[in-house]
Amino acid sequence: MGFYEFIICFVAGIAAGLGTGFAGMSAAAAISPLLITFLGMPAYEAVGIALASICGFVGAGGGMMMLLVLTTVLGYELKTAVGTSVFVMSFTAFTGAVSHFALDGMPDIACLVVCILSTLLWARVAAKIANKANPLTLNRVTGVILILIGVAIFAVNLI
Repeated sequence: MGFYEFIICFVAGIAAGLGTGFAGMSAAAAISPLLITFLGMPAYEAVGIALASICGFVGAGGGMMMLLVLTTVLGYELKTAVGTSVFVMSFTAFTGAVSHFALDGMPDIACLVVCILSTLLWARVAAKIANKANPLTLNRVTGVILILIGVAIFAVNLI
């Protein structure tokens, strides 16, 4: 793994970890687009890496939907909803990652390890901050993370 690949995987893990730790968002929303856009990785492999990166935090796809249900329908505070969503969806992520690797073979191991470690580190940092922050701040930080990822991907596709 070269320096460029390392940086992309590390940044993907930062985005995934912060998004997961602050708002329980799916790491697939951050990792997959970055790996596909900047490393030219096949989508199936990128999704498998994203799922494996967040097995201990939140599952792909269902995390945001579960948060919406917990906060709007059941009236949970965002911090409680994130914790509940993360716990439940971790099982979905684990199943998805195992399925991806069983069907398509193991992904780039170096990329997988860097994404997992970076996601775990930054999710822990974000969770510590989130426990002290108010829900409005968490929503804004998550929005900024998603905007930055979108702008970066859009810019690369223009070039």
